[in-house]
Amino acid sequence: MKNSPLLKLLCLLLCLLLLPVPAAMAAESVAEPEYELIDPTALDEMVDDYLSSHGVNSDAVSIGYVYLETGDTWFHNPDYWMYGASTYKVPLMMLFGQLEAQGELTQDSDILGLTLSRAEDLILVHSHNDYAHMVMKYFGTEPECVELFKQFSPLPEDYYAENFTEWRYFTARYLTDVLKTLYAEPDRFPHIMECLLRANRGEYFDAVWSGQYDVAQKYGSLTTDYTDVNHTIGIIYTPHPFILVVMTDHVGGPWTVIRDMARMFGDYTLSLEDALAEKQAAEEAERLRQEEEAARLAEEERVRREAEANRPPEEEQTGTITLSPDPDATPRPAQTDPPQNAGNNIRLWVILGVAVLLLALIPIAIRSRRRNRVGV
Repeated sequence: MKNSPLLKLLCLLLCLLLLPVPAAMAAESVAEPEYELIDPTALDEMVDDYLSSHGVNSDAVSIGYVYLETGDTWFHNPDYWMYGASTYKVPLMMLFGQLEAQGELTQDSDILGLTLSRAEDLILVHSHNDYAHMVMKYFGTEPECVELFKQFSPLPEDYYAENFTEWRYFTARYLTDVLKTLYAEPDRFPHIMECLLRANRGEYFDAVWSGQYDVAQKYGSLTTDYTDVNHTIGIIYTPHPFILVVMTDHVGGPWTVIRDMARMFGDYTLSLEDALAEKQAAEEAERLRQEEEAARLAEEERVRREAEANRPPEEEQTGTITLSPDPDATPRPAQTDPPQNAGNNIRLWVILGVAVLLLALIPIAIRSRRRNRVGV
């Protein structure tokens, strides 16, 4: 039995079960969103057709899209870790923004030699690297500061790669969460969105939508002998705004790809206006139907209660007349009926006794009669 193949197989399976789950697999465990309005298949085809027709490696592009009216979220290759470049400056300044919202800082507070207002302008609007690295020390070491960025996303701890804090590597899924938090809680991060709305006018996403819709954006870029990443993240304020995150890694003509994605997703978002109007009309019709149904049930309940309140006493319904006692009348002693039932019971027992006696005498009489006939 020691060398049984079955035993060896069971041991091997047990060892596999005990192995730790790799980080890449852990990322796949993140639940994908549900869709209310957008068509994920249409977006898949739109992006795949573009990347294929432009000879772009699909695995080198990561995209996050959120239609903010419904919260519908769509991803392409969302868990690919890339060097985030200057995109880290958004969560960095969100840390300062929430300290201001909590009353710990003001726009005039000194941040290692800069006022908060000046730091926001230099880092978010003009993407100044030296000042960004300087103010990170307000929160400790750079890895300690980046560790605080996790609070802006609901992703579990085991999602993050080791180089998240060490080298500020991000994914489209994470950066999409950051922008969703920023959009959903503007009072928590005062002035951050205002700065992003002033950043890089006429470039990146704004190169497509300038003059039509406001764009709050932040780019990130680094090109060296071994790194070539180019990203843009932002919120485009179409009639119903949307979040867009586009990250590229060693992609030829990355800024063209990024601008084209902004145009494509903007056009797609605008195409949802009719569908959204139909959805809202259907929801309103359902709300009115529920209100009418609730009103009908309430009226039926009111009528029922009113009928019960106006119902005559039980005695009147059965025709029985109940006389009220005369308070001046002399009370009479209670009369008891004669025990008629007792007499009836005695007579019944007598009749039964006689009947039993007669039944017992019949056989005797028959035998006596037979003996008389024999004697004759």
